[in-house]
Amino acid sequence: MLGRIRKEVRDVSRVQHIVKILIGHGLGYYLHELNLRHLVPIGKRLQPDTFSKRHDLPKRARFALEELGGVFIKLGQFLSLRPDLIPHEYADEFRNLQDNVRHFPTAQARKIIEQELKRPIETLFSHFPDEPIAAASVAQVYRAVLKSGEIVAVKVQRPGIEELFESDFDILYRLALLAKKRMRHEYFDPLKVVKEFESYTRSELDFLKEAHNIAVIKKALAHNKKVVIPKPYLELSTSKLLVMEFIDGTEVNHLPSNITRKQRAELANTISNMVFSQIFEHGYFHADPHPANIFVMKSRKIALLDFGIVGFLNSRLRQHIGELFVALINGDAEGLAQSFLDLGIVEGQVDKDELAMALRDALGEYYGIGLDRIEMKVVFNKLLHVAQQFNIHLPANFILFGKAMVTLEGVGEQLYSEFNLVETARPYVRQLRHKQTSLRELAKELSKSRYKLAANIVQLPGQVTDILSRLQDGELKVQLQHEDVRNLTAEISKATTRVTYGLLVAALIIATTFLQLARPGPTIFNIPILTLAILMFTLYIAFRLLRS
Repeated sequence: MLGRIRKEVRDVSRVQHIVKILIGHGLGYYLHELNLRHLVPIGKRLQPDTFSKRHDLPKRARFALEELGGVFIKLGQFLSLRPDLIPHEYADEFRNLQDNVRHFPTAQARKIIEQELKRPIETLFSHFPDEPIAAASVAQVYRAVLKSGEIVAVKVQRPGIEELFESDFDILYRLALLAKKRMRHEYFDPLKVVKEFESYTRSELDFLKEAHNIAVIKKALAHNKKVVIPKPYLELSTSKLLVMEFIDGTEVNHLPSNITRKQRAELANTISNMVFSQIFEHGYFHADPHPANIFVMKSRKIALLDFGIVGFLNSRLRQHIGELFVALINGDAEGLAQSFLDLGIVEGQVDKDELAMALRDALGEYYGIGLDRIEMKVVFNKLLHVAQQFNIHLPANFILFGKAMVTLEGVGEQLYSEFNLVETARPYVRQLRHKQTSLRELAKELSKSRYKLAANIVQLPGQVTDILSRLQDGELKVQLQHEDVRNLTAEISKATTRVTYGLLVAALIIATTFLQLARPGPTIFNIPILTLAILMFTLYIAFRLLRS
């Protein structure tokens, strides 16, 4: 009971603080829109004329979020990743959010380290500095030296941040509920947005998860000798503490003036290849490759930092993204519409022809032109606009992919004015398409689904028998409304043929999969000849099935 009272008092105090800051930045009118006038201190006025300079609103909102700190800075950073939810001018402005705050005492940081690792700090480090090298609303970072002599970066979570976040999340949910009732936004549900943001932020607060993210991406890029991913020390990392290799380098946007044009072009290509390799080959990728997270080392190698925001594209999403790229490059509006529908979750009926027409109108300027003239930022924003128009809810990981592409395009162009993202991506898309249509990949997918196919085939006779029995007993009624019974009979005959072909194809697929696993007799391209023969026959039957 006492804890709940304290929480309510804390929330009220925080709300009053939020109101004061919003009014101070000329954003108090939103309190009027949310019917929160009773929270405005006596003597303050909420005047619509405060918004006479509407072009200032995104900047004012950014300043307010920076002053509010904590969850609100993270909210702005999250919304900067989601231009499908807010106007693009706000998303662009929120990318400039500065998360620099006063650091907390190092004595507290030492105490947190000892509590997390249950060891005196002197037994862990031969040197631990008195001042951090960076401080943000969630954590601060120290450059320390382990007993083994290795130089490491130590990221320590700010004390009390979880309690502050809990209070702010509680307030955000209440505001989202009010916004849902009052504003009735047709494109998104504010409560769903806050829920997604909470999931995103809690993941970023878990430093142990970030350490595992680093380990996964480091393994994926181990073959790339031009890229350095810091080594995470998992045995020294917890949910509130992250220890990793210290990277000594220069931010990619602060390179010295003596870097030649050729060197800049090479750096842009190295960075883009690093990101495309993560996305199209592994599916697990750093979702925020902005300049502050990319360092150029003295060896001219590229180092990637800050793995709090990581996206994942499963094989299905990668396939549809590849199809989206191909359709865009080929100017195929119908293919673009289909891959777009395949990507998202559609609420209600969508006319595919209307969607194709909308995409053609939105992206028509890019059809039939050279790849060097395609701007990913414009394309992505137009795709999001069409998604809103047709109530297509795109998966969060696709949005992260788009954000990574837009950010990467900006970094590449900043380094090298002739950099073209789509041209650089083409070999990876081609390789992805080739891999998805290869016999080896087909055999792998068939192997994954063979048990499900076998179970369905085993169950099919019983299901047919059950339907016939229910028809015979009068338990199942079939109502036919057709003017021409003979046409209906013909359709039933065709359907029966299709089912027969389908069963045959399924059986052959299972046989091919088991033969591929058994690998009997001689092989061609590492595939048994018998398997190839049955596969060719299966493809013939499948072709007959499609023609029927």
